[in-house]
Amino acid sequence: MAKQIKQIIVVVVSGFVSALLTCAAGAESGPLHDPSVFLFLGIVFALVFSTYAWFWEAVRSVWRITGFIGLTTAAFVIAFLVGAFEQHRIAQLTGISNPYMNGALLGGIVGTALVAIARCTFMVDGQNLKTLVVRIGIVSMVGSALGAVGVSLGPSLGAAIWHFLRLVRLIVPSPSSLGSPKAGEPELCAMFLIWQTCISPLLVLLFPRSPSSEQIPSPFTPQKTLSPLPVWKKLLVVVTFIFLAGFLVRSIRMERQTARPQVERGTVVAQAYA
Repeated sequence: MAKQIKQIIVVVVSGFVSALLTCAAGAESGPLHDPSVFLFLGIVFALVFSTYAWFWEAVRSVWRITGFIGLTTAAFVIAFLVGAFEQHRIAQLTGISNPYMNGALLGGIVGTALVAIARCTFMVDGQNLKTLVVRIGIVSMVGSALGAVGVSLGPSLGAAIWHFLRLVRLIVPSPSSLGSPKAGEPELCAMFLIWQTCISPLLVLLFPRSPSSEQIPSPFTPQKTLSPLPVWKKLLVVVTFIFLAGFLVRSIRMERQTARPQVERGTVVAQAYA
């Protein structure tokens, strides 16, 4: 029991840290601020969670880790695009005028489901297919709700996160911002914090590394080796990175062609594909 509690604490902290790093990476001075690469923010969560899995769960397969990173990064890209494309339709159904809220509701379902699939595909052995489908459905709905809650807390929690990151110099705002976050930044910060901090332990609890084993994983200790990765999963890894590379190249080209000033951060790529 003590090991399980310690494991959950570790994964919650890793989710919290990845959320802060995601906010910093996508902020005005961050390396992923540029609209052509902003949708690739999911790589931060993927790298931090993979680090947890490598050391704590002993998932030490390059193919498995690489596959999880690729599919999780693609999940964030697809979630952002789906949210941007369909927010108007969701607004008609929900009656909510906040575009970030509508985007989080639908994008949260799609993105969370894909991240859960990445966890099941590359970091889990021995789960029953029916159980996996049910749990993926549950966690995707929870992820949607977490995203919406995060957006609603943007003006309070999100702004506090932004100012904290500025205080520790992880965010360096431009002089023109007058020391305040730009439109949408607090909502995104709060959404990342709530979603990543809460989803990380759910991925571990609902999709344990070895369901057949009663032993709780411990860091730096030998674990039961995962089964060899099938060929079709290796092909999935290759296809995923081909998709990401192609999308990145096209996004950069679209950004150079549009080059419109004052376009809201993170929407250029979605508008180009609309």
